[in-house]
Amino acid sequence: MLPIETVAVVGTGEAGTTCAVLAALAGCAVRVFDVSDAALERAFETVRGRVELAYAAGAITRTERQRILDGVLFTPDLDEALTGADLAVDAGGPWPEDVYARLA
Repeated sequence: MLPIETVAVVGTGEAGTTCAVLAALAGCAVRVFDVSDAALERAFETVRGRVELAYAAGAITRTERQRILDGVLFTPDLDEALTGADLAVDAGGPWPEDVYARLA
């Protein structure tokens, strides 16, 4: 099995933000996609909040906290999210058919 270094998360709801945080905690670069800028902003705040909670609880160091926050990209551009991804997770939808075609 090849190592997973970059994860694309398609969707910014509860499942998407959870996948993003877990992948980032595991050391992966993460790209989070949604068609809505407002949804991306909410997802950013959710991910940041969860990472801050982990830091406050002593589960991660200051260096890990910064690495995680720097390693998660939020984008409305599906190509940007998927390019170079070792794994893509559909954590949202329903999406337009072209999004599903790209994930296949």
